[in-house]
Amino acid sequence: MTLILIGFMGVGKSTVAQTLAQGYQLSLCDLDQVIVREHGPIAKIFEQRGEAGFRQLEYDNLTQCLQRGPDILALGGGIIETPASRQLLQTQPQVLWLKGSFELSWQRISHDTGRPLVDTLTRDGLRQRFERRQELYAEVATAQLVLTDPVPAPADLAAELHRRFFTG
Repeated sequence: MTLILIGFMGVGKSTVAQTLAQGYQLSLCDLDQVIVREHGPIAKIFEQRGEAGFRQLEYDNLTQCLQRGPDILALGGGIIETPASRQLLQTQPQVLWLKGSFELSWQRISHDTGRPLVDTLTRDGLRQRFERRQELYAEVATAQLVLTDPVPAPADLAAELHRRFFTG
């Protein structure tokens, strides 16, 4: 059964997923990495196809990753913007929302180049996206892990996820 990680950009989905996969010999599909490998940089996809085109690529690659059945699937923060992606995620038994504050995400992404929405939206615009997405994450999540301040180290989070989802 695949553990799917969702949450806003910068919350640590890819880092935690990679740490979990490496630490416990689990298979991983990181959707953003798959898209970059097959289609090029996300910023370039946004530029050429727009956000709607990128979201369609996300959905198409989500269905492919789910068919492969990895142990862990890390998704981009905006995948829940697309109704078809939300509907697909709602059929999955293990969708974990890594829930952090906007301030945590902003601290991590504000100077990160290559994130199209960070490059084009203001801080207030990103906060509005964050707020709007909260109810969408809640729609599809079967569980939550609320990230407190200070955020535990990725290895500690990976150990917690392994205990909760892969043992017993």
